[in-house]
Amino acid sequence: MLESEKNVIQIHDLEPSTMEALLKYMYHGRIDVSVENVQTLLQGASMLNLVMLRNICCQFLQLHIDASNCLGWWLISLVLSGVMSVILFYRWI
Repeated sequence: MLESEKNVIQIHDLEPSTMEALLKYMYHGRIDVSVENVQTLLQGASMLNLVMLRNICCQFLQLHIDASNCLGWWLISLVLSGVMSVILFYRWI
């Protein structure tokens, strides 16, 4: 990876609060996932290849899905987390 040869790495497309939460997760193994932050956490977990956090976010989405959010979350899951989590959304569509 090119990043391994650099002293400074710029990470774009993540809010500072999301990056802070991701760093705390990496150092402490704990994170507070909510309806308000699940999308950005999933985006960051996918970007940084944090597989366990990506799974935590997908589990959160599955537990909090309803008729009002199923299509939006299905699209997010499709783009960011892969086929397995998408399959679980089909019962709502």
